[in-house]
Amino acid sequence: SRRTLVHNTGRVVMGSVELQKCMSGTFDFPTDDWHLVSLHGGWAHEQQITIRALQQGTIALGSKRGVSSHQMTPFCVLTSGSPQEEHGRCWGFSLLYSGNWLMEIELSQTGCVRVNAGINPSQFSWDLRPQDTFESPEVVCVYSGNGLSDITRTFHELFAERLIAPRWRDLVCPVLINTWEAFYFAVNHERVMELARAAKEIGVEMVVLDDGWFGNRNDDTSSLGDWNHDPKKFPEGLAGVVRDVNSLGMKFGIWMEPEMVNFKSELFTAHPDWVLHHPSRLRSEGRNQLVLDLSRLEVQNYIIDSVTNVLGGANIEYVKWDMNRALTDAYSMKLPASQQGEVYHRYIMGLYRIFEIVTGRFPHVIFESCASGGGRNDPGLLAWCPQVWTSDNTDAFSRTRIQMGASLWQPTRCQGSHISTCPNHQTHRTVMMKTRFIVALCGTFGLELDVTKLSKECMSELRELVELRKELCPVTLHGRFLRLPGFGYPGAAYGNSASIGESNVYSWMFVARDSKRAVVVLIVCHRDTVGKFPSRLKLRGLLPDALYKLKEHVPTPQEEGVFNGMFQAGGTRFKHNRALCLSGAVLMGVGLPIHFNFDGDSVLLELTA
Repeated sequence: SRRTLVHNTGRVVMGSVELQKCMSGTFDFPTDDWHLVSLHGGWAHEQQITIRALQQGTIALGSKRGVSSHQMTPFCVLTSGSPQEEHGRCWGFSLLYSGNWLMEIELSQTGCVRVNAGINPSQFSWDLRPQDTFESPEVVCVYSGNGLSDITRTFHELFAERLIAPRWRDLVCPVLINTWEAFYFAVNHERVMELARAAKEIGVEMVVLDDGWFGNRNDDTSSLGDWNHDPKKFPEGLAGVVRDVNSLGMKFGIWMEPEMVNFKSELFTAHPDWVLHHPSRLRSEGRNQLVLDLSRLEVQNYIIDSVTNVLGGANIEYVKWDMNRALTDAYSMKLPASQQGEVYHRYIMGLYRIFEIVTGRFPHVIFESCASGGGRNDPGLLAWCPQVWTSDNTDAFSRTRIQMGASLWQPTRCQGSHISTCPNHQTHRTVMMKTRFIVALCGTFGLELDVTKLSKECMSELRELVELRKELCPVTLHGRFLRLPGFGYPGAAYGNSASIGESNVYSWMFVARDSKRAVVVLIVCHRDTVGKFPSRLKLRGLLPDALYKLKEHVPTPQEEGVFNGMFQAGGTRFKHNRALCLSGAVLMGVGLPIHFNFDGDSVLLELTA
């Protein structure tokens, strides 16, 4: 890893030094056939993989929004030749920072490449006074001589074992249900308890009370900053509803957005100077809210006290920490004109201080970071928030693509992923429950729907799936993650084979640390090859000489008697009802026959040696 320390020794006659650009690391590479892998997107469409061959000139990846952003992720990979999973030299870069950032990738006229990574110099300056030191964020560089797979493995292990707090390294997040897509702002004590009782029947372990519980919060126009419960909705306070949820044997979590304030709030009325805003210009609102000035110590302390009061007043064991707009009007009324270029960075340092103090006071509370989904999904916050809400888009197809991109650098255990209702609230698409379950299984796992409205059959199915998640999660959350390239319908049409680029077929597996147990997931979003069988599925990471017993979970319903030994209803059996028991060498070298029945179909396999 690399970081930069700039110290003003005081020997310069002018005294203070204005620091205008400070990159964390610079990396030079000789001439080669260079390609770049990076992650782009937008709200509800984060971390889409982009691959390009470098041409002479400079590619600038970054954010000027005050957050690492939905649009780009502070991560990239430089590859020698086209990127491949298991072959080729690769260099991966990840910046541990949650604010404005920049990665410059320049191919010079000589064919050499230079990578710069650090704080975005746009709207940045720092008044470095005599004897003061400025420290840049850290950039991590990872090398692999065996393709992208080892880049992923190193980042996953590094962040899981060296960045996430030790108390969370073996975390299995409780199966939770969130009230947002069930009720939105229309929450109250009775509705939460009705949801909790129904969720308890299917094995849910935690209820998370999302937006709408505080102040006079019936929509997004008021009350942010006033972190006191609404007595009309919760006459017994948070302590009352937490007590009742706990009495069911369930845990309780809560949503907060402490960095924000509404114009219609007691906080803004009392402290209008606490927001980022130039007093001589029109105020810019996003989602009807303003951003608190976290560069100010008194604002940081107010947030710390507010969160402390909420968490200290009831047995709350989980916080979803949201942040629903970017920073604009980044002017602090506390700083002089000469230091306004420091606001963006001071904001992030203030945020990190808040998290350090709050998580220190409540070390048993799981914090999940969120910024309208994946708007601040970067490793900088993993030290305090062991998981992140990957995207506000809970559609299974969309999430598969998003989580595919995130998998390049982010451990599965960090990716918040839930089963939501159908038609989906973001895409209005309907996907079968099995596939929605598999996508959520490839993350922290939870529910984002009103289970009180589900049929008995659906509740029974969810009960079985929740129990299955509890059986498989030690492998999916803490095993090695592997992408399985090439599986699908090669040559049929663009995107019809699993690859690191845009694809309609996804094939992943998770392998336990001793390689004696594995979970394999396969998803097809779209197939235009109805009469064509997919290629054999070749697994990875197994013990060549070990014999593995295969079990297919929740097989897709279909008529019996499908020929050619394709997986079918009844489990993983070839002709004559023989259960599959194959060596690791065969599974990796020859592969498995797989059959998809329709768009949105999926397969879930468990292997045990």
